[in-house]
Amino acid sequence: MPRRTYFVLALVAIVMLAGCAKRYVKLTQSEVKDTEIAHATQIANDLILKMQASQFYPLGDEATARMRHSFTPGEQVIAWKQILDLYGDFQGMEYVHTWASRDGLNMRIYRFRGDFSKGARPEVRVVMDNDGLLAGLWIKDWKEGVE
Repeated sequence: MPRRTYFVLALVAIVMLAGCAKRYVKLTQSEVKDTEIAHATQIANDLILKMQASQFYPLGDEATARMRHSFTPGEQVIAWKQILDLYGDFQGMEYVHTWASRDGLNMRIYRFRGDFSKGARPEVRVVMDNDGLLAGLWIKDWKEGVE
């Protein structure tokens, strides 16, 4: 697959990102609670580190029903192999900013800069719904803004 191809860990239909910049607004730091960032960080770290340790498992109550249905252990294996090929092992991530939906979906996109063993600094995008449930997770090349 070409390097520029996005490797989607999970794609939630209601969070189709075409035209995302129009549908989402970047939040200021004061509009985002530290507890929200910590929650998104913990969920992403837990899932990525388990995949790195070859612990592929059905998602539970931390994720939406659609996410649980879409991101099966088999899909996790496929996604992790693609991530390893492209970026190497996960070494951590750093919070950058958050975007919120304007269209009533009540979704938030938490964007992190990942650190991987091949020296890449891709985006780790964590999408949470209004209830604080994981609705999407991507690891893809970093680009400014959301699209």
